[in-house]
Amino acid sequence: MYSKKDDLCSIISKIGQGDDLLEQIYETIKTEMAEYIDEQRTQAGYYHNKFFKNERSIGLVRNFLKKKNGFIDVIQ
Repeated sequence: MYSKKDDLCSIISKIGQGDDLLEQIYETIKTEMAEYIDEQRTQAGYYHNKFFKNERSIGLVRNFLKKKNGFIDVIQ
């Protein structure tokens, strides 16, 4: 049986192999995440250590990246 975890393992293996497309996607997401977190830090009640432990915050990040890129899928 093939699963999304298999996809994730495949992606992880490509990271170490220097896959240019994967590297470009990673850099794009990393830059956009930094911009998003910088924006969130200005919001009242933001606490960085708890941000990614909150389902609502994870949903906000997912929606932000999906809007900007249109290719984000959830791997469970």
